[in-house]
Amino acid sequence: LLTKILHRGLFQYIRLPFDVKIAPALLQQTMKAMLSEIPGLPGYLDDIIIICRYPAELQDQVCVELERVHEYGLRMRTEKCKLFLESSKYQGFIFDATGRHPDSEHIRAVQ
Repeated sequence: LLTKILHRGLFQYIRLPFDVKIAPALLQQTMKAMLSEIPGLPGYLDDIIIICRYPAELQDQVCVELERVHEYGLRMRTEKCKLFLESSKYQGFIFDATGRHPDSEHIRAVQ
């Protein structure tokens, strides 16, 4: 993960210290590996977006995703989780049952 060369030899961290700038890249790599086998489940840094057309399909995907998160030893904060929404705004897009659409607030300046 991260190794420093000291006068006594090599020192390897168990956890990343706060000043390491590569941490987001490592997190993204872990998220990609964790979610790569699950189709239609994009992950960006610490966000996981699940989009389905039917509630039963969504419930199955949530269960699969939660099992995968548990397998990797990660935890989720329930107060940050937004489940079973009709639509959601994320990074300039609106996600809903019909797919991904640009957010009108972000494209207004361009028009």
